[in-house]
Amino acid sequence: MTNDALLKTANDLLAQGEIEKAHALAAPLFEANPNDSGLASLMGRLALAVLKPNIAAPLLERAVAAAPDDGVAQLALGRAFRALDRPREAKSALEAAVLLMPKDADAHFQLGELLEGEGEAQAARACYEAAQNLAPDLAAIPLALARIEQNLGHHEAAEALYRQAIALEDSAHAHTALAGLLAGLGRLDESIAEFDAAVRLDPKNPQAWNNLSGPLKLRGRLKESVAALRKAVALAPGNALIHNNLALALRLEEGCSEALSHAQLALQLRPDYADAYLNLGYILNLIGQHEAAIDALKRAISIEPGNAVYHGALGHVLNGQGAVEAAVDSFRRSLELDPASALVRSNLLMTLCYSPDITPEDLFQEHRRFGEIHQAQPRPAAYANVKAPDKRLRIGYVSPDFRTHSVSYFFEPVLDSHDRQNVEVALYANHLHGDAVSLRMQAKADLWREIRGLNDSEAEALIRSDGIDILIDLAGHSADNRLLLMARRAAPLQGTWIGYPNTTGLRGIDFRLTDAVADPPGLCDSLHSEKLVRLPNGFLCFQPPEDAPDIAPIRPRAPGQAIFGCFNNHAKVSPYVTRLWAEILKALPESVLMLKNRSMDDPRARAEILERFAGHGIDPERIKTVGRIPGRGGHLAAYNLVDISLDTHPYSGTATTCESLWMGTPVVTLAGKTHVSRVSASLLARVGLDDLVAATPEAYVALAVSLALDHDRLAKLRNSLRPCLQASPLLDAKGFTQNVEAAYRQLWRNWCAVA
Repeated sequence: MTNDALLKTANDLLAQGEIEKAHALAAPLFEANPNDSGLASLMGRLALAVLKPNIAAPLLERAVAAAPDDGVAQLALGRAFRALDRPREAKSALEAAVLLMPKDADAHFQLGELLEGEGEAQAARACYEAAQNLAPDLAAIPLALARIEQNLGHHEAAEALYRQAIALEDSAHAHTALAGLLAGLGRLDESIAEFDAAVRLDPKNPQAWNNLSGPLKLRGRLKESVAALRKAVALAPGNALIHNNLALALRLEEGCSEALSHAQLALQLRPDYADAYLNLGYILNLIGQHEAAIDALKRAISIEPGNAVYHGALGHVLNGQGAVEAAVDSFRRSLELDPASALVRSNLLMTLCYSPDITPEDLFQEHRRFGEIHQAQPRPAAYANVKAPDKRLRIGYVSPDFRTHSVSYFFEPVLDSHDRQNVEVALYANHLHGDAVSLRMQAKADLWREIRGLNDSEAEALIRSDGIDILIDLAGHSADNRLLLMARRAAPLQGTWIGYPNTTGLRGIDFRLTDAVADPPGLCDSLHSEKLVRLPNGFLCFQPPEDAPDIAPIRPRAPGQAIFGCFNNHAKVSPYVTRLWAEILKALPESVLMLKNRSMDDPRARAEILERFAGHGIDPERIKTVGRIPGRGGHLAAYNLVDISLDTHPYSGTATTCESLWMGTPVVTLAGKTHVSRVSASLLARVGLDDLVAATPEAYVALAVSLALDHDRLAKLRNSLRPCLQASPLLDAKGFTQNVEAAYRQLWRNWCAVA
């Protein structure tokens, strides 16, 4: 057989995928004829076939130097240069291949991929279209065209091309690409279906299971997300990213112990993995290791100082420890890096409510800034609601706290007391984890919708389809709020109530339920983007705890031996109010102060508060710190150890004030100029204890001291407060709800008159 015949046979074998046979035939020929361009081309293509582009490139360069019109060699050389990341030389070779072989689909395709990688989208598209005309049945071509269209924002065209590729070849890769597009468009259920298809086609691929877990998590299907990630970890135990994703899913599913181990494993595999430090910080914070949590988040920041998320997370943990100023600094740094983050801006606003240093006017401007950035701009579609002033109203409530939470203590009595002849009640639940309270509320609602896994557009469409007339936000800027949903104006009338002690800053929220004590007319109206609707007998209705223990009689004490207490969360214990408490303790040298909150389980937080009092001349032995007591009954029983509760300032108590009064322990409060500092004043007014509301810091100190010295009054209050509450407007759920419904009705009539 001649050399030419042998060369042809070897080329045919290579074309058939018989690489070893082709090499065995060609190698001796090339050794005998090293200057033969055809043999150099063949040997180069053989090297490329076994993924050795560093060997292939010089052989192919020799071939095209001798025979520049050899299109096959030019194409192979272009592929070799691409593999070696030499794009300029690859482009020259591939352009030559296209000119020499205009009907070769692969030449056009390879050049298209190169141009796409270089950011030349339109030129790449032209190459792909040429390739598709030559090879219409090749699935890789519509896949490539779909990428181009997706990157250009042409989502419908991209989706059609992905589906065309799947029809040509049902591959895991194509389903994964389509799933990614759908997930980015918020079409999570369709995305999950495509990722499921990819997993079925390639069940041994750990990345496929990892991909599936993402939209499952976003949909709130945490158990399935965790299950998918467990399979991914089993297939790739050395993959740090998958361990970290599993840790995140477990953390959300409240499996913190196991989450901690996977976050730590991720860091063992990748010691510089900033996202794993972020996750570790959140987990440590949840299990009460706050100092370690702060250290982990600072480590993440040290690795990626320009990451806005890490600064925001640090702010969240610092705020929980009462380090308000440091938290504000972290949130502001995060917003410098990402001004559009609604989550971080909400966290900043909540934290500023704790600060005694910001003026009410400046705080309002900060809230208005949120509204300017996040209020939906397009005019909402017309509402289909019937404009009948006296019809049965459909009232929707949006909250992450239809569960065991302080908000439910004030909302459930209203849910129970709504007049179902006049109103229909829909609850839009945004929590991850329900409980017995959730099930109870679900049973009481006319309509129960879980919206945690819905994006804002989907939730808006759902609320509109439900025909809600008045939609009420119960979270404000607190955790897991849906203010961006409220900004879309899903209902004709929108309001906000409880859950957050300030304005939302959104023009899309029309009114805020309050009262004349919490928001005195003329003092607070200009500090709200909403219209203030003042209810006649207070803006709160308390549901007393069924598991509250009996009230213990007050213990006889010598003059000045009072036990003061504060059970508010630690972020509310500002340096300003601790200075006032120090003045009270100085006036009564035999008195002590009990501080009870979950932060007192953390050594750093305890040391900081004791140092703060020591700086005011108070012996740390006089400050008794108590951490979390499991169970609400045990928490409430601690009030039996306290003679007087001292309210915080500027962020006063709400549930803690009511609990203290229910347990027979009076509360002394300092009312400021804004709602956040006047909630306890409103509550005390409802039970006839206006005289325990101070208007100045000096009066606050004097009130606490005089009450501590009046043992007869303390004894009477211990015995009378619970019956007093039971007879007060604060527990009159029926009367309170009638006032709320009257406000809704008038607002609706006003809307009908002008709509």
